[in-house]
Amino acid sequence: MKSIILLIIVLISFPPAALADEYTSSHKFNPIHIERNQLLRIASEIFEYVQNVNIEHDTTEGYIELGRDDNLTKLSLPIATDAYEEFPRSAYSGNISIVAADGLVSKLYLSFTDSIRIVIVSGQNRDRVNDLIKLVDEKLTPYESYAGGQDFRTLLCIVGIFIYWIATLPVWFALKVRDEPLFIAITFFLLAALIWLPSWSTIYPGFMAGVEIGSFLEEKTGLITLFGLILALAIPVVSLLYRSSKKSKTS
Repeated sequence: MKSIILLIIVLISFPPAALADEYTSSHKFNPIHIERNQLLRIASEIFEYVQNVNIEHDTTEGYIELGRDDNLTKLSLPIATDAYEEFPRSAYSGNISIVAADGLVSKLYLSFTDSIRIVIVSGQNRDRVNDLIKLVDEKLTPYESYAGGQDFRTLLCIVGIFIYWIATLPVWFALKVRDEPLFIAITFFLLAALIWLPSWSTIYPGFMAGVEIGSFLEEKTGLITLFGLILALAIPVVSLLYRSSKKSKTS
């Protein structure tokens, strides 16, 4: 009985002791908009760096996935230039995974999604882990964008609603239809359509890797689309209720 109890104590205490020498660090990124081929080159460079760090310790393996949440293309690292076209032209999510079980850097996981972009690195050597985090940060920070992601879209939605209400102020006050049920119903219907119908997660994504970096107008297409929709939805409402108000006054 004493032997069994002793064995249980040893087994319970073993995992923390085994993991005591492993150090883990992470870093989050703002929304990232990057050329697809450049991201593939960066992934290969990161893989080669980890491979060089672990050259005397273990075999390093890795892969990269790019695409959409339900359809990802996966290839092993490093990526040959002639294999770039196997990936989709536009990707809105992806992963980079590099593993070397007994290496100084044992694991790197880099996740790209609309909601979060994060790199997690583990290894036996704290300095090597921190150096790798710094390397990834240096390579990806130039491609961070503030015009994308959930927080940006929420702010844009608030601004859009504010502009919409400003556009309908003549109806609310000058035409005095504040209590008209039709106005309220149409307003909320159009606002709901403005928020839910467009694919804002691809217009202003938290992560995007495309085949090329667009021009200024192409990059601002989402913003132009937003204000175009606001005007397109507000003007018919004002016009419809203006005619309705005139009819009610003459009757």
